[in-house]
Amino acid sequence: MYQSLEKLAQSLRPDQKLIVVNTFPSLDHDPVKINRDFIKKSDKKYKLISYENNKSALIKLASKYPNVYFYDLSKSKIFQSAPFYKDTLMYYNASHLNSYGAISLAKDLEKDFMHFFEQIK
Repeated sequence: MYQSLEKLAQSLRPDQKLIVVNTFPSLDHDPVKINRDFIKKSDKKYKLISYENNKSALIKLASKYPNVYFYDLSKSKIFQSAPFYKDTLMYYNASHLNSYGAISLAKDLEKDFMHFFEQIK
């Protein structure tokens, strides 16, 4: 994957920009199978799995090329209580957000992302 992104970054014209996005964390267990509902019914603790190698590679790529920019979705506060946010399940399974999770993520990061985007425009 990194080699493909590297080739893409090298092929960008000076007037082109590339935003690489770090993903949100996955979970060690499928919360739907354990909780069996969208409202929090279980006190089970979940381990968040972040992909630090991928994140490091994306940061390295962005630091190497002046028109490549890095944005990190995993910094959102909604993941502090994952897989729930405000006692509502936000994961579809262990590695995908459901609609509620995606909307919550977008609402949490919208101003931050727009500030980031305005700076690179």
